[in-house]
Amino acid sequence: MAENTGISWTNHGWNPRMGCDKAAPWCAGESSAATNLGARLWIDYQSCFLDQVRAQHIFDWLSKQPMRPETGECKKPPTHDTIQWGPRQAYLACVPSEFRVTSSGPIPQELSKLHTEIEQRYQAHFNTIQVNRHWDQNSYVQPHTDNMHGHVVMLSLGAPRRFLLRYKHDDKAKAKRWKVGDIFFDQVLPSGSLLTIYKRHQFDLTHEMPTQLEPCGVRISLIWRYLTESVVKGPLGQQSLIQGQAEYKAAQEAWLKAEAARIGLDIDG
Repeated sequence: MAENTGISWTNHGWNPRMGCDKAAPWCAGESSAATNLGARLWIDYQSCFLDQVRAQHIFDWLSKQPMRPETGECKKPPTHDTIQWGPRQAYLACVPSEFRVTSSGPIPQELSKLHTEIEQRYQAHFNTIQVNRHWDQNSYVQPHTDNMHGHVVMLSLGAPRRFLLRYKHDDKAKAKRWKVGDIFFDQVLPSGSLLTIYKRHQFDLTHEMPTQLEPCGVRISLIWRYLTESVVKGPLGQQSLIQGQAEYKAAQEAWLKAEAARIGLDIDG
């Protein structure tokens, strides 16, 4: 722990970085170390989950896919375009129809290896990949929380961008180690980096990507989620989460059973 922090409400500071410390391009050719996915952790961050050759290959392939301008906001114009494989979550009623996307079909074969790696890493089933292409330094992600079941996994490709996680609630401890809006995580995410918010902390953190003054190139993010039928139909909120709990639990149990059988077959030869 660091002593003599400048934060007024604590004597210690902790930066929740995990795994490989090197950022692109210096971590080219290296594979990230596995993180201990203990129950006490809120996030999983790997700054070089993919080596730069593979990251560039996936970036180039995604850049050729037919994306459409999209936004989850009601009044502001899009600053990114999107393609979604697997089911698509519902939009707020106020989002203009021309800025909504629908599913482009099942997860493509070109991403199947990566998809399997993500599922095996977290021992969880994901049924959708949302791909967002942020055009330049004016592209942003507004602060928000995903009201979804399960982990939310994000792989960053292309231009490095600053990404922040903030506390959504005051600390319940008597010492008040943080308050609403304090920064939990603040990193420039390099190409090939992986950032995951675990399901138990989906409602404890907001995430955002601010604009920046310095010009930058295109950033592409791939986002893995499990979307239940209630989340797809909407409206999003507490009720859709309650309605989808049984479906989510059954889907995860079925995947874990199939994964155990696969490992058993491998062990048996």
